Amino acid sequence: MVDENVPPTKPAPGRRSIAPAAAAAAAGLLVAACSSPPVSDAGLAGDAEADDPGREAEPDVAVDVADDVAGEADLGTEAEPDVAVDVLDAVPHEADGETDTGTTVPRYPILFVHGHAGGLDDWLPTLRWLVDTDPRWDSFHEAGTESFRDWGPAPIPPSEWLFNFTYYNRRPSDARGSYTAGPGAIGSNFEFRCDRYDAAGRLPADDPAYYDGTVHEYSADLADFVAAVLAATGAPAVDFVAHSMGGLVVRSFVQFHGGAERTRRVMLVSSPMHGVSLADLAFLDPTHPSWMNDREFAEMDDAISFWDIGFHVCAVDGPAISWSEGLNETDEAAAERVTYYGIVGGNDEVLSAADVAYDHAEWQVVVPGANHNSIRDHPELRRRIVEYLGN
Repeated sequence: MVDENVPPTKPAPGRRSIAPAAAAAAAGLLVAACSSPPVSDAGLAGDAEADDPGREAEPDVAVDVADDVAGEADLGTEAEPDVAVDVLDAVPHEADGETDTGTTVPRYPILFVHGHAGGLDDWLPTLRWLVDTDPRWDSFHEAGTESFRDWGPAPIPPSEWLFNFTYYNRRPSDARGSYTAGPGAIGSNFEFRCDRYDAAGRLPADDPAYYDGTVHEYSADLADFVAAVLAATGAPAVDFVAHSMGGLVVRSFVQFHGGAERTRRVMLVSSPMHGVSLADLAFLDPTHPSWMNDREFAEMDDAISFWDIGFHVCAVDGPAISWSEGLNETDEAAAERVTYYGIVGGNDEVLSAADVAYDHAEWQVVVPGANHNSIRDHPELRRRIVEYLGN
């Protein structure tokens, strides 16, 4: 299976075979965080959310606090949920040598998805670490919204069942920030209309003009990619590791594009489950394409407060609501079939344990010392990926 027409070769240690085939100032912090390439065990900021007086009581989610890194941030918000907190003895340090998963053959592919203004670089340190330390894998694949469509008939062996996906570019060779896939939206059912026979539960915008100029939807792109991965691997379903806004892309795929039947487990990494507050939307970056600010943040706006764009749940009467509220109101059936986990850094600049709390999560972990981006490369996240995903 050949992607980008690159002959398969064994690269230098580290990346291994990326097998072909197979607005404001609170601003500055988040913009730098979301748009700068990651460095292993270091990073910056991301998306956010605040209290909504009209929101129902936050879910009672068990939250573990990993406890060996100094400088734990204040995770309080004006209205914290009723959360049970279990304190772990210590955060394990990065393993020396190979990890022990009890098996050398994965049963499920793991797909990595970046967040707002991110790219394939975001997950490279962790993917390289998995390839170098876990005997289950010896390479990983990268793909954009079009490159996987060139995959040939050759199957992808289990040792290559790690996949890194970007919804911003058509091909992995396209430069970060070039956005070659064109103007997009997260998962608001692009070009979907409530008068369709299968419309119930969908979340289109109440103003059709919202979609003007939009050419694709990230969750639909992800659905096509998952179909290609399952066809190439023969696996029954996939697991996900999704950072920040990427968690909303994955949840949209699960709820609106048949993903509940094709997804086994999802690890939500610093993902805002209840939208982003007006205060934290102040990080709009004028250097980003206007469609990015107009579409992504309209769908992440937690209270229809900034863009004045509302959404309707098809077949449900009532006023327009925020997209994130609609996503949470329509997730019951899908969440019964998919296992979710949550993890957030204790030093996250804009998200707290309450912001990422998801009432369908099996567990929620707070890692002191990690911020919004460095959590992607943290030993605790890597340990949990090895323990919970792939097998």
